[in-house]
Amino acid sequence: MNTPAGTRPLVRYLQSRITELTIHTLDLSDAIGITSEAPDECLRLTLYRLADIAVRTSMAKDVAFGLTGRRALGEGFTLVP
Repeated sequence: MNTPAGTRPLVRYLQSRITELTIHTLDLSDAIGITSEAPDECLRLTLYRLADIAVRTSMAKDVAFGLTGRRALGEGFTLVP
């Protein structure tokens, strides 16, 4: 699959689109005050992809500690610049 970010296998491209749709839909619904829930499979895929990003950017330890309540993630913490 040719994308603006380069060539990717179709399955990886589709996973990235599901992640984007999940996050942006939840973000938008929150911003306009609508309660919404994403399907569990979309949330699972989104969390998997974010964990993968954390590993690739050497932030996995921080994310693991944050998700388990051992340490707070720093103010403004993000995996995506």
